[in-house]
Amino acid sequence: MQIGQSLAGQLKVNVDFIQPLGLEFSTIPGFPGFATGDVGFHSAAADDETADFLELSPLADIRFILLAKDPGMEVWNDTGSAPMRLGESFYMGPAFFDTHPIWDIVSGIPGQTYSLTLVIHDVNGVLRDSEPLVLQFTPAPPVLSITPAAPGFATISWSPATPGFVLQSSPALQTGTWTDAPTGGTNGVTAALSAPAQFYRLRR
Repeated sequence: MQIGQSLAGQLKVNVDFIQPLGLEFSTIPGFPGFATGDVGFHSAAADDETADFLELSPLADIRFILLAKDPGMEVWNDTGSAPMRLGESFYMGPAFFDTHPIWDIVSGIPGQTYSLTLVIHDVNGVLRDSEPLVLQFTPAPPVLSITPAAPGFATISWSPATPGFVLQSSPALQTGTWTDAPTGGTNGVTAALSAPAQFYRLRR
C-alpha cells in the first residue's frame, strides 16, 4: 500500500490488493491463527498529478492509528510485542519508508471477513489526516490435493496444514450424504484406488 499526499496537503493511501485479502495459516512463531507480514506500507516514490497523488513532504513524520477492529482481528504493534490497542499508533517515520506490520486473524472462520479501520497521521502536523482506511481480511481455506501413494493407493491432503479441518467424502455432490473419512482429521489420508468413486471436501 502506497502512502502519499494530495495537492491540498491531505494524506492518501493507494491499496494495491483485492479485498478481502486471504491470510494463510500462520507459520510465524508467536503469531497464532492466520497471519502475514508480506503486506505493508511504503511511501510514494513518484508524483502522479493526474491522480492527485504526490510524494510525501520531507517534513512529515508518518504513523497509522488503529481506530477500530473486529473481534478476532489484530494488527501487531511496531515492535511486534503485542496486538495494537484502539487509539495506539504504529511508527512509519519520514519518507522514504517501507514497513510491514503483522496482520493477524487470531480467531476466525474461512469465508468470513474481518476488518480493521486505520487513519494515516502526520505527528508533525504538516499534512492532514487521511480519510479512514478500512482493510478487510479473511482466513484462506486450505487446498485439497490428491497424489499417488503406494501402488493401488492415493493420498488426499491439504495445504497449508491448517488444524481444525476434517476430511469428508460423499458418493455424489448434490444427493449424497457427507461423512467423515476414516482418520479424517489426519493430514493426509490414504485411500484405496479400488474403492468406489468418492467426492472429497474439507469441513471445519
